[in-house]
Amino acid sequence: MQTPGRCAIISNIPDDLIVRCGQTGGAVCLNGVGIFLGDNDISVSTLADHIDYVAQLIGADHVGLGLDYPFDVAGLNRALAARQDFWPAHLGYRPGMRFMAPEALPDLTEELLSRNWSEEHVSGVLGENLLRVAAQVWR
Repeated sequence: MQTPGRCAIISNIPDDLIVRCGQTGGAVCLNGVGIFLGDNDISVSTLADHIDYVAQLIGADHVGLGLDYPFDVAGLNRALAARQDFWPAHLGYRPGMRFMAPEALPDLTEELLSRNWSEEHVSGVLGENLLRVAAQVWR
């Protein structure tokens, strides 16, 4: 498993940028793409580990979700195979990537609550933090 907060591939951001985003009042969204979580692992506990890690860096009020779930996984796999120049395999992109489905969100909610997250902080991760940021910047 990748260490939460460390770059799995080039699209992820390092801890110093995560901290800077939190310092500016923003929110860092974690995705449910297995190659970003490590070892193509889309388990609820693995995503919760990453959420915990980022919350420890910048506070739970600055963490959100963007699962990046493709509803046409087969189509994405075809695109990955056809456009390896666009999604290079050496960066971890490959057919067979796994994605946490939105249906896992109730289990993620329960996992965070079982880790003693408050209902307020869980609601923040599930969308309230993003609504706050949007209200602040979309004028």
